[in-house]
Amino acid sequence: MGSVDGVDITYDRWDTQVRALTTQEQQRRGAASLTQDDMSRIEDIAFQQIVDSILLAREYERRGIT
Repeated sequence: MGSVDGVDITYDRWDTQVRALTTQEQQRRGAASLTQDDMSRIEDIAFQQIVDSILLAREYERRGIT
């Protein structure tokens, strides 16, 4: 999928995040199904959340925050 600051973003990690976000969105909407646009948005958000998580972890480490 890609890498950020030397940390690989695997398909499995991304897929797990997509599934979690999809479940959350389905629960929020109730019975309404998700459109292809919804899924594209969820996939983008999932990737961005992983990137943000990696970058935050690196920054915490750099600052000595545990």
